[in-house]
Amino acid sequence: MGTGTRESQWTRGFPEISRGTAVATIAAMQQLRYAARQLRLAPGFTLVAVLTLVLGMGANSAFFSVLYGVVLRQPPYAEADRLVRVQNLSEGETADGGTLSRAEFLDYRARQRVFEGLAASKWGRATLVSDGGAERVKVANVTANMFDLLRVTPARGRGFSATAQQASAGAEAVISDEFWRVHLGGADDVLGRTVRLNGVDQTIIGIMPATFSYPEPGVAAWLPLDLRSQGESDRGDHYLTVVGRLNAGVVPRRPGWICSVSRGSCRRMPPVPTHAMRAGRSASNRCARASSVTCSFRSACSRPRPRSCC
Repeated sequence: MGTGTRESQWTRGFPEISRGTAVATIAAMQQLRYAARQLRLAPGFTLVAVLTLVLGMGANSAFFSVLYGVVLRQPPYAEADRLVRVQNLSEGETADGGTLSRAEFLDYRARQRVFEGLAASKWGRATLVSDGGAERVKVANVTANMFDLLRVTPARGRGFSATAQQASAGAEAVISDEFWRVHLGGADDVLGRTVRLNGVDQTIIGIMPATFSYPEPGVAAWLPLDLRSQGESDRGDHYLTVVGRLNAGVVPRRPGWICSVSRGSCRRMPPVPTHAMRAGRSASNRCARASSVTCSFRSACSRPRPRSCC
């Protein structure tokens, strides 16, 4: 009788709610009140349960944040699915081959036909000297076509010209949005100013968008990459990260696709020291006897005759 009275009192003001819905709602409220009373009677259990829920939700939030940032989120570049990482592999090797040498990059750039273009970069830390003292900041050296290849334009100013790599290294700099705001106060007249990095005055010619951070998060400035010959280390010193944009007629297929560079170009290479074996050549003149030097692309391409891609 008492239950029926409560139900009728509860539903009288809400004629649109069905009797079944009202009964279910009342039962749920009763269960919640009972659960609250039990939790008050066992504060230790309540504390453990709350902490478990908080830690579980925090761990899930952190996991999915990392998953989104690393796997699910698309890079902030136009037609990002056309961009691939170019690496070296020895014959029969399946693991990542890492970076390229200066000579290898120039060879691939001149001989390949599968890419619209190739761009190279390296990054490190430089000493920034300002009125506030000296500090270490991340700096990336990139080829002049890097921004165009990624389809990213500076938010202010311009990128590097084709002659930037031919001039003395470090004459111009493109800075990040964060560097502009934190170190230069977001000044409107920043273009044309100079910043001193590793003892060299760099003229600021552009400011990148806030979302741009290639090739590493937190890069403060981009400088022209000096591709002038370094002598014997040109082919043995591997330090360049190379990215390419596939031509319109090339269809991405599967990871691990291999395309070959002709043996003829290999024979013209000088002997390579043992530490360069991972780049696709062995010590001495084994390269001349090999059938090919291979380059792997993290995203693959498909053509009727894939061996002609390179």
